[in-house]
This record gives sequence, structure tokens and C-alpha cells, in this order.
Amino acid sequence: MMSMAGGWFFLMVSEAFVLGEHDFRLPGLGSYMSLALERGDGRAQLLGVLAMLGMILFVDQVVGRPLVAWSHKFTDAETAPASSSWLWERICRSRIWQAGSLSFGFVRRRARLPVVAPVTPVLTPRATRTAVRRWTKRLLAAAAGAGVLFGVLKYVQLLMVLTSGEWIHLFHSTVATFLRVVLAVTVASL
Repeated sequence: MMSMAGGWFFLMVSEAFVLGEHDFRLPGLGSYMSLALERGDGRAQLLGVLAMLGMILFVDQVVGRPLVAWSHKFTDAETAPASSSWLWERICRSRIWQAGSLSFGFVRRRARLPVVAPVTPVLTPRATRTAVRRWTKRLLAAAAGAGVLFGVLKYVQLLMVLTSGEWIHLFHSTVATFLRVVLAVTVASL
């Protein structure tokens, strides 16, 4: 939860920034907060903080706590403190969860039956599906790699237009941001 709360600071920087003569504003809470800070609009800042708080609490209740309560079953019960989640308890008591658990147990028991290997190598539909999956994964990986390469090239192309003064300003801004984050973490850990 603390990581997510700390990530909101970076969200403001990454959703609204100026690079050279380009002003990038992506739609989202970070750019909303950045614009509210630029304009000095206290009401908008308060609404942004409330939206952040609501999102943090929502993710904590719906994702964080159920995940911690579920992972508790993998720990030593004597040493680990008991954790609970209202959502996880409701999920475990639901009819769908109980029916799914019973079905999963039935499938696991059926899957343990001995399988006889074929004597002659025959190209089965399963082997064909495996080969298709393998090539699909390779094609997706190649497409993702090409997309990343394209993005890096466009990023380098965008950075090439910056002057040395803008690079120095960017460096000073980065150092100032780093020092603010280190100071905030230091104060928060006291």
C-alpha cells in the first residue's frame, strides 16, 4: 500500500511533462493533479487527493487484504499473525467458490490416472497444438521486441532535438526530484 501511495508522485511526473518544445499531457489523475498544482486550484487539488485516497483504499480492500489473507495459508500458523479480509471471507463462503473447489478436486483426481504412451510416433492434434502455441509465442515475442525497438528509436529521435541548456535543466530537475524523494522517504521512516 505504501508503494502504491508513493507511486502517485511519479504518476504526476510521468503523465504531464515538458520535453523541449513539446508539452505532453496524458489523460489521468497524474496530469489532473499536475494541472491543479500549476493553476493553484485548491479545490481541484483536494479532489485529486481524495480520488487518490479512495483508489488506495479500494485497492487495499479489494486486492491487498484478500491476497494477504489467502497467502496466510502458506505460512506457519504458530508464528504468523492471523490476517483477515471481509472480501476473501465472502469469496470463500460463496457457492461458486465451493463448487469450483469441488470440481477442481475431481479434475485433479481424474488427471492422476496412468497414461499409456503410444508405441509409434504419430503427429497428434496435441502435438500440433503445442507447435502452434510455440510459434505463436515466438511471433508475439518478436512483435513485442519490434515494438520496444521502435519506441526506443522514437524516444532517441525525440531526445536529439534537446539543446545543451535543456539537458542541463533536465539534469538539475532530476537531481532535485531525487533529493525530494530521498527526503520524503527519510522523514517517513522516522
